[in-house]
Amino acid sequence: MFRNTWATKATLLVALSLLCFILPTSEAAKKKKGKGNKNAKGAKKAGSDPLKCGVCIAAVAEIQKELQTTENSTSTLDLRWGLTAEVTEGRAKRIGKVIPYKRSELRSIEVMEKVCETMKSYAKYERVKGEIQLMKTTNVTALEAEYPEAQRIKRDSEESQKDRSKFERFCEELVEKSEESIVQSVRNGDNNSAMVDAVCYGEEAVCGKERAKCQPGSYSSYMGLAPCSLCEQGTYQTEEGQTGCVECAAGFNTSLRGSASDANCTAICKPGSFSDNGLEPCSPCGVGAYQPEAGSKQCHACPDGKNTEATGAMYVTECVSKCGDGRKSTEEECDDGNVYPGDGCDHQCKVEAGSACSFLSSVGSKSECNKVVCGDGKRQNSTDGTVIEICDDGNVANGDGCSSTCGVEPGFSCDLNKDKTECHEVKCGDGVQEISSDGSRDEKCDDGNEKDGDGCDSSCKLEEGFICSGRYGQRTLCYPVTCGDGLRETSGSKQEACDDGNTEDGDGCSSTCSIESGFQCEPMSGSRRGRSNAMGVEGFLTQGMDNCTRIPGSSNETGGEEKKEGGFFSNLFGGSKATEPQASEL
Repeated sequence: MFRNTWATKATLLVALSLLCFILPTSEAAKKKKGKGNKNAKGAKKAGSDPLKCGVCIAAVAEIQKELQTTENSTSTLDLRWGLTAEVTEGRAKRIGKVIPYKRSELRSIEVMEKVCETMKSYAKYERVKGEIQLMKTTNVTALEAEYPEAQRIKRDSEESQKDRSKFERFCEELVEKSEESIVQSVRNGDNNSAMVDAVCYGEEAVCGKERAKCQPGSYSSYMGLAPCSLCEQGTYQTEEGQTGCVECAAGFNTSLRGSASDANCTAICKPGSFSDNGLEPCSPCGVGAYQPEAGSKQCHACPDGKNTEATGAMYVTECVSKCGDGRKSTEEECDDGNVYPGDGCDHQCKVEAGSACSFLSSVGSKSECNKVVCGDGKRQNSTDGTVIEICDDGNVANGDGCSSTCGVEPGFSCDLNKDKTECHEVKCGDGVQEISSDGSRDEKCDDGNEKDGDGCDSSCKLEEGFICSGRYGQRTLCYPVTCGDGLRETSGSKQEACDDGNTEDGDGCSSTCSIESGFQCEPMSGSRRGRSNAMGVEGFLTQGMDNCTRIPGSSNETGGEEKKEGGFFSNLFGGSKATEPQASEL
């Protein structure tokens, strides 16, 4: 019965269609006839609803868009259902007809099922007088952008969501009410304008009985009737119902779309000037800028740091490099805003010998230049490299860390990260471990005194038999290597093979911190790993407490008792107390 791939999908529809052909006098047919007659007696005249009208026109546009996807289709629906008594060439003629799929009721229903979902991508546009139009949200946003911020329609997300819900609901109501009109319009092959007339206009239609004329300031290519478009910028329309707009005279423009009078045509800005909308009153381009076009909203900055001789420049060729204008160009080494020599940037905009200039790489910026002078409290190097200041403490005195030639003196530490240098002498015994800027004094420790025998000697060097903690910029704390303190340490000749936290013999680690015969000692799991920031003489070692266990199968050659599991814990609960580490005297 059916051709191509639509047969299965159309079965029910075909049966209903045939029923309509067979029973034209049925109640359904009567209802259809009455509903489709817009001029029927007793019909209630409905007033137009601008928002629903906008939804209707947008829905028709979407229907037309969808119909275009199958406009070139050659598929058909075979609605022939029986045979007549008429015989031609030996074959009986069949009752019914074959219709194009693209003009079928099936195609109409498919389109109507999709159209209302598309309303979610629309927004209201109310600039056309007497109309509420629906446009794609992106298009509305672009059109609104031409208006000043204060005049733009605000579209917060909550309001937009409510609008889209209305659009979809109104569309569903429209499709339900106008289904037969849409089907008939598709069957007729109506274009967009004809379908709008059939679906949106009439006695009971949402847009009113007939299309309204476009108001002044707007136009429509369809006989000057709604829906209308605003006259573009540079045009106007003083009359209603027009199919186009009138262009402003040469050299004139309008500030916005929708002008209804030639009085809105204003002279445009001339080259070399600009305004917010490109129309008079205009301002000349400032010094350092140009504009070759008429009707401009801004001017172009001169390239390469160049400048103009005056305001109102029209061409880029008027941009020149001018020494002393405070705008460094690519043709100048520097430009400090004057042409006086002796200030670091000379009258030809070249950096003077022994001078330093900042912003040399900033094209278009003013250079800051000065002679490099030792003792001015500003550490600098000259641009040409002839003057190098390692430090500058604001004077030219010797003996304070920064010499009269701005070099760091031996034995001093200077903060070279500041413009004005701060220096102090590196002194052993002041409680701060330091190294002088020139490296001549390097304190390996500094415990705040100049005593020997406490781990850090009088010359701030580390001593044997001690482990110290500290770092540069801090006070050093030193501890003697002590057997039984729970830290296995080595410093010079003072060496511990083990340290189990006590000084008992017979538990694997003797009272002299030697590993006893038949035992093995390993670092205890979970114990401290040694002193933090540790330092000592060459080869020093610091690590945590050891756990000593008897080697399986070994004999107790010392005759002592086997190690008691509580050896370490007994120290905690009243047994032999481990000697606490003693810090060096401060």
